[in-house]
Amino acid sequence: MFTKPMPRSLSLVLGLALAGVAAGAMAQGAPAASDHATNGPAMKSSSSQPAIYHTRQGTLIVKSSMPAPPKYGPAPTFAALDSNHNGRLNAEEANAYAPLANDFLYVSHGTKTISRGAYRRWVHQRSTTS
Repeated sequence: MFTKPMPRSLSLVLGLALAGVAAGAMAQGAPAASDHATNGPAMKSSSSQPAIYHTRQGTLIVKSSMPAPPKYGPAPTFAALDSNHNGRLNAEEANAYAPLANDFLYVSHGTKTISRGAYRRWVHQRSTTS
């Protein structure tokens, strides 16, 4: 039995109708413009002032700030970290100084240990960028 193929114009009309329905569904999920804040935040980038938003549901006050970065102090000497005295730092030895533990893969270039020279370069880089 021979069936007639669907005309291209009908395919186009069905595709456009489906796109219209999808767009309408997406628009329903978005909040109306009146649901957004009626005024911008009162917070400046370097200020600890709260951000105040007035919405139809009431007033929203947001108080947030970045915590101060931890102070680790100066980097210890290579010898102080090299507890097994083999001339290289492994991950366990690097854990004695948190910033080095965080940067271990970077400083070791993906290997299992850090050389004295690599540690010296890392300490120098930290002192010039901090």
